[in-house]
Amino acid sequence: MKSFAFHNQIIPILPGIVFLLTCCQSDIQYMDKKPEEMVISQYIESNPDFTEFNNILEAAGLKSCLSVRGPYTLFLPDNKAMLAYYKLKNANSFTDFSKLFQNELIRNHIVGFEIPTNEIGLGALKETNAIGDYLVSEFEGTDIIISKYSKIIKRNIRTSNGYIHVVDRVLDPVTKDIFSVVASDPSYKIFTEGLELTGIKDTLQLISFPYGKTIARTRFTILAVADTIYHRYGIYNTGDLIKWCGANPDSLTYLNNPFYRYMEYHCLSGSYYLSDLNTGLCPVLSADNNIMFTIDTDYKLNLDNETKKYTGFIIPASNTPAKNGALHAINNILPVTEPEPTKVIFETTDFFRSEAGRLLWQILLEIF
Repeated sequence: MKSFAFHNQIIPILPGIVFLLTCCQSDIQYMDKKPEEMVISQYIESNPDFTEFNNILEAAGLKSCLSVRGPYTLFLPDNKAMLAYYKLKNANSFTDFSKLFQNELIRNHIVGFEIPTNEIGLGALKETNAIGDYLVSEFEGTDIIISKYSKIIKRNIRTSNGYIHVVDRVLDPVTKDIFSVVASDPSYKIFTEGLELTGIKDTLQLISFPYGKTIARTRFTILAVADTIYHRYGIYNTGDLIKWCGANPDSLTYLNNPFYRYMEYHCLSGSYYLSDLNTGLCPVLSADNNIMFTIDTDYKLNLDNETKKYTGFIIPASNTPAKNGALHAINNILPVTEPEPTKVIFETTDFFRSEAGRLLWQILLEIF
């Protein structure tokens, strides 16, 4: 009887125990990996907001690259940005792009260094991306803008092999040389014609050339004068500018021609985005004259220490990227002068920048 009573009490309790165990089992949660525990490729694959980028990353054969140690910084467009880019390119999907372009598009978003947003300033990123180009960076209020149009909408996602910054627009690879960038802007008609008449445009269109067993990238900086500024001086065409320079119109391609000297004075050897500028001298193309930069409360060209007058930059129209340099708009005509004597420190090994780094990127990306 005692045994029967015992079982009689236990049996009604069993359904409750089963129910309790079932409820506990359904409430068990398996925590997903945190971003810092994943490599970049895993983060992209695990997030449904980035399926389009993940698809093209796989198709381009670059997913394995973002699975290794790094470090990297990735500017990651979400699905909305990718779909808008397809529409811009008159494509239905990434499959309408060639394999070569898919590869270039992905690499355009990757920098082979860790760059948190607190290290992004006005100018360009401190390192080139995986195709050897500098990504320009600017601000709209507190927003960070990359490549003139793409806003960072989610910052500093830390992964085990680098940083991710989510952007609202795809970074379209830059393809134009610095002369073509100037020529494509109708604001610089007189300036563009001056580069053509002097033949300087031929130099500015050069993007790379063989350098020993590697490839060297040319880098230039253009200080462009808009037509509206020339108009202030009664200059309405290149003929007027030639007269203003006091030049012989029959020898415009000669180095010693005053018009040639004037146009060349606005073309610097090396690429200088706003973040690259420091107080000191920068050589023009022929390297036989210099422009003096003074960086304090403003970006100042050829500051007169007595009158305190200088030529400045039109910031919103400056910092424009080209495949082989940077374009800046200046706010005055900038006549040719010889800077006051100053101390110059230069690096004796400062030759054309070798593309060894870019070639290493290519080898790494081809492996994966």
